[in-house]
Amino acid sequence: MVNEIATQLHSSRSTVAKYLEGLAASGQVELRRVGRAKIWYLRRRLPLKALLEINHNPVIVLDDNNLIVEANKAFLALIKRSQKSIRMQPLTDLAPFSSKDVYTFLQSVKVGSSATLNIHHNTCILGLHAIPITFDDSNPGIIIQVTIQ
Repeated sequence: MVNEIATQLHSSRSTVAKYLEGLAASGQVELRRVGRAKIWYLRRRLPLKALLEINHNPVIVLDDNNLIVEANKAFLALIKRSQKSIRMQPLTDLAPFSSKDVYTFLQSVKVGSSATLNIHHNTCILGLHAIPITFDDSNPGIIIQVTIQ
């Protein structure tokens, strides 16, 4: 509770409340209301690098402009490119992701809900499963897991 935090920090309740609101806006803490009380918790986060390394399916992370921030080894093998060659490039510049359907799909994820799209690639179908995310700097992004069918 705010009073307990203020006491521990030897600060005023209003100062602590302002800082907590700022931390909540940046996604670093969560607020849970219990009756009239506000209880603050540190937000649990999974490091992005860990998620990419443990996932055996192709995974890619995009920023708010659909530029590639990070990709795992499975994704790089799928597109036969290096991390360095695709970093900060638009996903829609890469085959097989250059269709208008992929662009529309990415725009739909930005409105806040997860989405799925199947695209044909050579002799298989790629399933794109996208989830909106928030980076540590509070900027939005998208994480996409690709399944090969």
